[in-house]
Amino acid sequence: MLKLDDLTIVIPSFGRQEFLARQIAYWRGSRAHILILDGTQNPMSLHDCPVNVDYRHTPIDFFQRMNLAADLITTKYVALLGDDDLYLPSGLNDCIDWLERNPADIGAVGRALYFFFQDGRVFVAEKNADSSNFPPTVNTGLDRLKNYYFPGKIGAIAYGVYRTDKWKEAVRATYAVRYSCGYVYDTYLRTTLTYSGNVSVCDSITWMCSGENPPIQDSSSFNRKLDLINWLTESTWSNERVAFQSSLVDALVAIGPDERSELDAAVGEIMRILTDRYTVKLQARRSLLARSRSAVIRNSPRKVRQIAKFLLPESLKASFGWEGSDIRTVISGLSARGIASDDAEVANFEKTVLAFHCR
Repeated sequence: MLKLDDLTIVIPSFGRQEFLARQIAYWRGSRAHILILDGTQNPMSLHDCPVNVDYRHTPIDFFQRMNLAADLITTKYVALLGDDDLYLPSGLNDCIDWLERNPADIGAVGRALYFFFQDGRVFVAEKNADSSNFPPTVNTGLDRLKNYYFPGKIGAIAYGVYRTDKWKEAVRATYAVRYSCGYVYDTYLRTTLTYSGNVSVCDSITWMCSGENPPIQDSSSFNRKLDLINWLTESTWSNERVAFQSSLVDALVAIGPDERSELDAAVGEIMRILTDRYTVKLQARRSLLARSRSAVIRNSPRKVRQIAKFLLPESLKASFGWEGSDIRTVISGLSARGIASDDAEVANFEKTVLAFHCR
């Protein structure tokens, strides 16, 4: 039995009202509560809004909208969702079921698929396939911070199901201060959630991550023009980095029992490793191999790119940026690994995306 009446799905949006219309249609009849906070200048014209959808035209910035969400949610569980992403209800239900059976956990993150539409078909690729639970020796908040980058680090930790009180605490801390780089908030939210309690991986397809739109760059108060690696390394932002770490440590002190000195050391190590990782990524992007691959992708005829999607092995497709396979092929492979999904929901998801693009 679905337990989604205990869940609020929060969908902040800006400038993508056609995707909000898709969300409203997709969740019609669901037992989940859908809270849409639309920061677009003009409101949508809704003549038949489902009873489970609370659409609010809130032309305020993203930070205010996230704090408003924290004020409005009354359900036991909460999940954040991008306006162009979708969830499979059975995956959400499995995450809730996990939390019901594991009261010490604060969150459960299901498996994820990246999807895109091309030539009348929906293609998908597994996202964050290596996500796994912490080793059994990692039990406390400080342990989790010290193992923050363990090999099975959960990808996209924000897109799971959380106990509402812990989620509100983390969200309010994350969006209390504004920084010059829009990419730093993921680290803030991830760190506060990681410290607040254990988050487990649920082997059920849950988050369908859209490849239909580029990220919002500098609208709705988010500045993504400043790359994270520049913010992490350039002297221009040194004072802001110090303030960021201090604010993050303050949030952790308010959450848990550990000494400030221990938390400051743990957060400092997280920032150091994050800087090292993004430095390596930057060097890789600049490498001759990366430039060569980009040139191949740019210059390949469209027909060649289409054929490659179907014929090349996944490892080679990935090296050329051509990831993605037929949705049922991927679902079948995941099922063989014990990752659950509901066939009717997958079909409805595919139908929703196809209908949206073939209007």
